[in-house]
Amino acid sequence: MTIQPINEFDVALFIGRKDLEQRGLSPEILNMKDAKKLAHEAFNDAGIEVDGSLEIEAFAAESGVLVFARRLIPVPAVFVFPDFETLLEAVEALGDPGETASITYLDGWWYASIAANNRSAQLLGEYGERLECGAAFAAHLKEHGDTVLNEKRTGLLRAYFV
Repeated sequence: MTIQPINEFDVALFIGRKDLEQRGLSPEILNMKDAKKLAHEAFNDAGIEVDGSLEIEAFAAESGVLVFARRLIPVPAVFVFPDFETLLEAVEALGDPGETASITYLDGWWYASIAANNRSAQLLGEYGERLECGAAFAAHLKEHGDTVLNEKRTGLLRAYFV
C-alpha cells in the first residue's frame, strides 16, 4: 500500500492487487466499508488523527485501487453576543457545556462556539444570535480572534463570573 498525505485533511493511497489479496480483497469486490477501513489505516500510518467521518472516493483498476480520503471536520455552531454581560447570562443559563465550547473575542463582539449537535446550542440561541457560517469563518475566528477560554476551560467562566 502506497500512502501519500496531501494535507492535514486528505490522503491518497494506492493499494495494489497483492496488498488487496493479502486482506482477502480484490479491486472487483472492494466495497466502501473496506475502502474506509483501508483509509483509516492510511491516516494512522501517515500520523494523521481521524476523529470524525471520512469521505471516500475509490477508483478500481486491474492493478489495484486508488483511494482518496478526506477527513470531514464538524463545523461548530457559532453564536455572537454584543457584550460580556449577555454572554455571562447565557453561560449562567447554560450550566456546564462539557468540553465542546469555546469563547472568543473579535472586533468588539463575543463569540461562543459549541458542537452543533449539542443540545446546549439551542439554549445559547436565546441569548445570542446564531451565525450561519461555515468552516471558513470558524477558522477565521480561531486565527484572528482572542480565544478567552478554549474547549477544555469554559467551566472557568462560570467559576469566576457567575
